[in-house]
Amino acid sequence: MGGKAGRTIVGAWNWMWGLPVESGSRVSVAVAEESLRSMPESVQKLAAAVSTQVAAYQRAKRKYEEKVR
Repeated sequence: MGGKAGRTIVGAWNWMWGLPVESGSRVSVAVAEESLRSMPESVQKLAAAVSTQVAAYQRAKRKYEEKVR
């Protein structure tokens, strides 16, 4: 377990920094699987951040329009 986790972490680190991950190896497959598993959570976080920003923008825009009137 420790060796597999270590290889997966090294593969993920290499992938994040744009270093080559051995094509077709178990490490590259593990990195791809881990990336796919983490994508839904990342998309949820991104959607929440975007909705927060949109809400803040709309409040600011509404206040600006009130002051202009």
